[in-house]
This record gives sequence, C-alpha cells and structure tokens, in this order.
Amino acid sequence: MRYLVDGLTDEEYKTALPTVFGELPVENLMSHTEVVDKKIEQNYNGHKSNPSLNIESLPGQYDDVVDATQQCLMLQTGNQNHNVRAFTTITFHGNISEEDMAKVKKYLINPVDKQHTEFSDKTLLRDLPSPENVKILDGFTDLDKE
Repeated sequence: MRYLVDGLTDEEYKTALPTVFGELPVENLMSHTEVVDKKIEQNYNGHKSNPSLNIESLPGQYDDVVDATQQCLMLQTGNQNHNVRAFTTITFHGNISEEDMAKVKKYLINPVDKQHTEFSDKTLLRDLPSPENVKILDGFTDLDKE
C-alpha cells in the first residue's frame, strides 16, 4: 500500500508508521525519502524491466482502507482532520509488453470503482467536477408495463 496523508506531525507519523500504515513483522515500510534514496521510484515510473501499476478508488467512491486509516489516525492523534489517499501498488519483475500490461490493467481494475494512477501523482486534494443534475421522471409510478 502507498499512502498520501496530511496533518501529521513528525512524532505522530513515527508513531503511526508501524501501527497504522503497516505491520512490521510482515511488511517492509519505507517513507517517500527512503524510496527516493534507494531509487526505487524509477521502477514505478514505467522502467522497462520492472513495470508497476498503481490502483486507487475513484474520487467519491467509498474506500474502506482510507476510512480505516483516517479512523486509526483520529484515535492515535485525537485530530480528525487528516486527508488520506491510499493506493495499491503492484510491481512486476521482468519485461512485460504493453499489450500484456493492458490485459493486466483490464483484469485488475474495475472501472466502476477503481482507476489507474501514476506513481508521480502526489496530489492529496483534487478538484472534482460538479455532478450533473439528476433527471427527474414525473409520473413514473403511474406508468404501466408497456
């Protein structure tokens, strides 16, 4: 998982890292600085030998990971004003053709609730378009089967 979060002090971040953002016995945790220092980000930016896929919920779609992260941060910090985005990042080892990657994306990403996001996207709050007006169908309950 990859998270973008705001509103944490350095101390709150250090406390939340092993308890909210991962499980130390089963996961390797890295901050953005560590990722950049180890040049791991190159692999996530479409490097041919290790392509990757970043998946997140569509804007406005309920995301249980984001919700749980916000609730845990609220319990730890006492502050409920944390903005969170969560991504599932999958890195493939070896060469994968663009055709095969398109097939993987189609299989893994349900366009009803998920989207592909670039690794370089670090925007926490996004401007969303206003939804269209909902059409009202007058007399719907009076219609017959024909």
